[in-house]
Amino acid sequence: MLFGKNKKIIDLISLQIKNDFAGFFDYCEADFKEIEKALFVEIINKERYIIEHYSVFNKKLNEFIKKEINTIFDMQNELNIKFKQKIWQEAKAILKQYVNSTIEEYKEKVNEIIDALFRPYDSKEKELLKNRFKVDLYDIDALILVAEEKSMTRKDKPEVQYQRRSLYISVFSLIVSIVSIILSVVGISGKK
Repeated sequence: MLFGKNKKIIDLISLQIKNDFAGFFDYCEADFKEIEKALFVEIINKERYIIEHYSVFNKKLNEFIKKEINTIFDMQNELNIKFKQKIWQEAKAILKQYVNSTIEEYKEKVNEIIDALFRPYDSKEKELLKNRFKVDLYDIDALILVAEEKSMTRKDKPEVQYQRRSLYISVFSLIVSIVSIILSVVGISGKK
């Protein structure tokens, strides 16, 4: 259980994921309408038509998960803090929960369309088609690692690079000044 600042961060992440998944489900709704066209239009190979939609959904969902992980990393940068392990565990759990419920809702809706699309005595074909629905999800942990590496190697803005370079030059100048003072003091005491 997270409290205080960590709880607020998780609430922010949760709200972001919820809103983004609502947008993603708008895409799914549009996809359902496309699949439903098969109910009213004569499609020669209905099975292939639906399987193609499964495939597109699978690809879009994986792209969306990647984007969502990057969004969470961007939040980390905007808040200017590094999320603790506990926060990432909570964020992953929330993300997985939304992913699973999206898959279930999509599957349920498409199965309804399949039931309406096939005649009652085509039950074998219906079941075969329903069983073709498999979502090959990317490994969310691996995606987080990739996003983490990208965020570490992400180039700074030119003004940040300039500030950093100026800081290095100032520090170097200070070191040179200190060394020259030490050498001059050592030189003076050596002459005595």
